[in-house]
Amino acid sequence: LHDYGFRAALWYQGESNTGDAPPRYEQLMAALMADWRQRLNQPDLPFLVVQLANFGPPSSRPIGSGWAEVREGQRLAVQNDPHAGLAVAIDIGDRYDIHPGQKGELGRRLARAGRHVIYGQDIAPSGAWAASATRDGAELVVRFQDVTGDLITLSSDRVTGLELCDAGQTACRFVSGAVAGQAIRIPVGDGPAAVVRFCWADNPVCNLTDGSELPAGPFRLTVQ
Repeated sequence: LHDYGFRAALWYQGESNTGDAPPRYEQLMAALMADWRQRLNQPDLPFLVVQLANFGPPSSRPIGSGWAEVREGQRLAVQNDPHAGLAVAIDIGDRYDIHPGQKGELGRRLARAGRHVIYGQDIAPSGAWAASATRDGAELVVRFQDVTGDLITLSSDRVTGLELCDAGQTACRFVSGAVAGQAIRIPVGDGPAAVVRFCWADNPVCNLTDGSELPAGPFRLTVQ
């Protein structure tokens, strides 16, 4: 295929890597993009990556998740590549089907990412994404970028799907947060708060969005 010209590559895989040790997927994704660009002699070839959708039974407590680790690897690989875009699918999966049916909506999200990455349109390509987590007294503040308007919560006035953990993520607890414009504020309370996670499960329940009506993507951030 190296004799053909490619406008972009769409990558929709990762399920079979959910058993790998982190952070392997981030490294694999970055290496794959670099290899294809080198072989095709297109150093700026755009990649549009579908982040793994939600799948399987929901969890009633914070747990480790290979699916969440792959999503984080996809997020970081795209975030660190100026010619890559991410289509978040955390809200359009199917608990019982590893191949969810909402391909039309997924295609719309890929097209939006492509409008920004391939054609340079000035739009948020993937919805709001978490950029930093800092301590502010008795609260943590998670600040987002690429927010359309302000952040919005659905079906509640609190942000669900948040966890605070120790540095090794061996002790995690569910917490709730409140929207503050383009950030969320999380009361620390008692317990460790070295790492904040959001939508961290195979099939998490998350309710954060913005004016684009795209879901805020899963993330794991070290608290600064």
